[in-house]
Amino acid sequence: MNPVSAVKVLNTFLYEGYAQGIFRHVNTHLATQGAARLFSVAPAIEVGMIDTKNLSFDEYIRLISEERYSAILFDYSLLSVEWEIKNSEIVRHRYLYIPCPIRNDVLLERPAEIEIADFFSQLDRGSLGNHLISQGYLRFDYTTDIVLKDMHHPVAHMTTISSDCRVAMRSPLSAGDFLNFIFDNFYPQHANFWLDYQPHLRTLCEDTIRETEINRMHIYWADEY
Repeated sequence: MNPVSAVKVLNTFLYEGYAQGIFRHVNTHLATQGAARLFSVAPAIEVGMIDTKNLSFDEYIRLISEERYSAILFDYSLLSVEWEIKNSEIVRHRYLYIPCPIRNDVLLERPAEIEIADFFSQLDRGSLGNHLISQGYLRFDYTTDIVLKDMHHPVAHMTTISSDCRVAMRSPLSAGDFLNFIFDNFYPQHANFWLDYQPHLRTLCEDTIRETEINRMHIYWADEY
């Protein structure tokens, strides 16, 4: 997967999704070349670390106001897509999906002329507790960085609810596989739109799961094209 052509497809997907109302706001992504033919693909505004273990309403507002995401979906959920690639091989990725923590009936009250972050910031905190919903989050990570040996840390894993939960995956994911998962499971009504872009953002990844992880519950899938 060529990072330069992939980022063009990714940006086109986001812009077209915005035009069709699938996204409320999107950020341009860049393919940046580093040393030794390493490319990083990420939003122009750095996402950085997100405290998904204790994601508060204020943190959610901060992410939106600082535009630390790839896109805001029509239901105000957040998507973040970042990966690094070297010689056509993914060497690191972080994909994130954060459902909106506010009930839909409140979201329907937002006037179109008011910025999203401003709308959330001005909500009455006294009654906000009646409208908060907890849906957790999903994060898909891949890194070969060395971690403590006594810590369960598969190189490719899915994290949900707690940062201590790391469910081993068969291999890293391409951006296309991550977006397949999101649209298949959360937005099937828009899956046909996404499928036009899918082939250009998918690549096969070598298995990285270790024998000790295979003996535990893990995520496995068969690659199909």
